[in-house]
This record gives sequence, C-alpha cells and structure tokens, in this order.
Amino acid sequence: MSDAFHDLPALAATTFRGIGPSRIAAMTLVVLGDTGDVAASKAHARLARDRIAAALTTVADTYPAGLTALGHSPTPALADARIKAEQALRELSQRAAKGMAPTDTGFCFDVLEPAVSGFLDKMYQELTEAHEEAVAAERYDALDAVKRVDALGRSIRMIAINASIEAARAGDSGRGFMVIAQEIKSLAGRSEELMHDVYTHIEQT
Repeated sequence: MSDAFHDLPALAATTFRGIGPSRIAAMTLVVLGDTGDVAASKAHARLARDRIAAALTTVADTYPAGLTALGHSPTPALADARIKAEQALRELSQRAAKGMAPTDTGFCFDVLEPAVSGFLDKMYQELTEAHEEAVAAERYDALDAVKRVDALGRSIRMIAINASIEAARAGDSGRGFMVIAQEIKSLAGRSEELMHDVYTHIEQT
C-alpha cells in the first residue's frame, strides 16, 4: 500500500525488493524450460512466475502510487525508464505464461536486464537525492524559524530594559512596573538560551 511509505527511501527500498527478483525469476524459467523434468520444476516455476507478477505490479501500480502519495514528480528520464521496465516485465510475463526456453536467454540479457537495471539505478539515485534535498530544506526552515524567534526574544529583552529604565525614573510609583519589567527581561534571556540550544542541536543533526 502506498500509504505505508513514510519517505522516498522507503519507496525506493520497496521497489527494489519488488522488481529486483524478476531477473533471477526469468533465468529460472529459462533453465527450467530446458530440464524436461516437469514434476521437479513445477514449484520453482510457480514461484518464479509469482515474482514476475509481483515485479509487474510494483512497477505499474505500487511505485507510481507511492510517488503520488509522497508528492514527488519524477524527472522525464526516470519516467521513461519506468515505462521501459514495465514494458519489458509485461513481455516477460507473457513469455512466462507461454513457457520459457533457452531461446529466451537473449531477451533476458538484452532487453529485460538493461530495462530493469536502468530503471532501478535511476530510481534509487533520484529518490535518494530528492529526499536529501527535502531534509536539507526542512533543516534550513527550522534554523530560520529559530533565528526569528531568537531575534524576537532579543527585542523583548531590549523593551524590558527600556521599561526598567523608565520605571526607575518614575521612582516609587514605578516600582511595581520595575518588577514586571525585570521578570520579562529574565524570561526573554531564558528564551534566547533555549533558542541557542535548539539552533545548535539542529546544526549538529
């Protein structure tokens, strides 16, 4: 399910697991087609066909749905690579349904392998880079927010200092206001210290 993908690397890993085994499955069917021992190879052939079906579902449905759920638009190069991989896997599925033989070796090496490997390589690189860029952007936004809060804290502290000065000038009548201004100044100072700690933590992660 696409809603299980919490980020692009998770989608990339699931896509790898779903599609990667199709290449071994294809060669398994080629080899089994040359054994002539139907009884011994039946279970292995069924497993190979299941893996091919799972790979086709992954590239045609699960992966595109995951991209949509995560809000990522693939580059034209990656989109084209996915189409080629899907086409190759569909042809493999058709060949598997009819029964594969050593004559299908050329298809496996010349068509299936380049299409699947090309897609997986591009997919992993693009999704990894996109994830890293998103993390960097979030980190920048967090640091910027901390800077703005810190600046606000400094402004409040300056206001409190000015208020203390005015309260001192007012003498006894400003004594109550002086206490409040000092408390505001103290709170602003603690807020600045907290923001500095948060900023340092974000920078180190």
